[in-house]
Amino acid sequence: MAEGSRAKGNRGGAGRSGASAGRGRKTTASSRSGKRAAKGRKGGGSRTQRVVRAAGILRRVVTWSLVAAIWLGVVVAGVLAWYAYDLPE
Repeated sequence: MAEGSRAKGNRGGAGRSGASAGRGRKTTASSRSGKRAAKGRKGGGSRTQRVVRAAGILRRVVTWSLVAAIWLGVVVAGVLAWYAYDLPE
């Protein structure tokens, strides 16, 4: 029975009172606009963040270029196989 009461008492916030539920810090319009201005600045952070972002974009370009090259090879091999099959004897 102790396990049952413990399980009931540990439900995600069902037993909380109104005073303890509102303990979080309230944000005002001025504090939100300050955060928004910091996020929206041009330049996008430090140099290392820009380098990491550029490396990620370069990695995607290289990856998809390799995928495209493989598919191009498959298509070329298919066309060559078709012409080889279609040759007169």
